[in-house]
Amino acid sequence: NEEIIKEFVNPPAIIIAVGKQGRCNASTPQTEINDLIVQFAASYKPIVRLIGGDVSLYSNILDELLALNEHNIEYEIVPGITALSGASAYTGVPLTARGYATGVRVLTYYQETSISQEAWKHLSTFEDTLVFYMTGNALPQLVNNLLKAGADATIPFIVVEQATTPNQYVHQFNL
Repeated sequence: NEEIIKEFVNPPAIIIAVGKQGRCNASTPQTEINDLIVQFAASYKPIVRLIGGDVSLYSNILDELLALNEHNIEYEIVPGITALSGASAYTGVPLTARGYATGVRVLTYYQETSISQEAWKHLSTFEDTLVFYMTGNALPQLVNNLLKAGADATIPFIVVEQATTPNQYVHQFNL
């Protein structure tokens, strides 16, 4: 967020935007991000790799930690708030609530082959909350796969895009 950077970053700091947006040409390849982290860690103390949301949920933390360990670079991880919990809080829709759901299953669905047909059958009967990340372009197919696998078409379904930002979009409907 530009406002956070303006308010909290020391003006002489070097800022390199390496945004990660799925299916977007503006995204920086992970190998390039790893190289930048190693390069700047060797030249400057300290450096910060700022990631929106929780650094360990659907991020490339493993790639970055491997690069840091390979170069014997010390690091500290400061966790953030996941889009999962942020969206839940901002929409007032609990992920688990007595009488509705006692658990949550978190998945990604950005390409047809990321979930097998057998898994769709299991997901269509899952009684707790299903949360799908990275589904923007695949949402119609996701809904279709759940229905084809036998999901109840009256199950409430909510889509939250850009959760916790001024551009948050929330739409609720049934499957």
